[in-house]
Amino acid sequence: MIANGPMHGPGRAYANIVARPDYSGQLVQGQSCRLEDFIVRAEFTMTLPKLGAGTKLSPDLTARWESFQTFVRRHEEGHRDIWIDTMRKAETRISALRAPTCQQLQGMVDGAFQEEWRNGERRQDAYDRADQQKLVRHPLLVAASAARRKVGSALAPQRTQPRAPRPWSMTNRMGGISR
Repeated sequence: MIANGPMHGPGRAYANIVARPDYSGQLVQGQSCRLEDFIVRAEFTMTLPKLGAGTKLSPDLTARWESFQTFVRRHEEGHRDIWIDTMRKAETRISALRAPTCQQLQGMVDGAFQEEWRNGERRQDAYDRADQQKLVRHPLLVAASAARRKVGSALAPQRTQPRAPRPWSMTNRMGGISR
């Protein structure tokens, strides 16, 4: 799954969701500049693992696979929910902004959006940290790790210490506002 999974930083992941945000509204100059009809939207693209065509699994492995798919989908949907909440907060905050000129307001809008998005990134990182232990204990990954160790022990000299797990990541999120 990792070898064919979506890119995440310098490597690959099991699954990911990418958010492409955009915002729009009308700048209206009066005694001060204000926004009308301000809205934040995003396009989300979720990539999930899937079995290759014709793959046959035992009933036990099929159940583990389906549970894993459910887990990663729920995890990625959690990321989407965080982004949607982040956009709602940005929209509320930005809609209330006023400035003497529309040029100043445009700068304030851009800065506030980027700040809210960075806050969202921190929430995303915390969410990943909270789910990481659940992932590494997932029955499919536990079985895969045991099978790897079994195959590795048949091909390599015995080790006195188990090999440390490779770093992994489940999600690939936006770095800033343009992804």
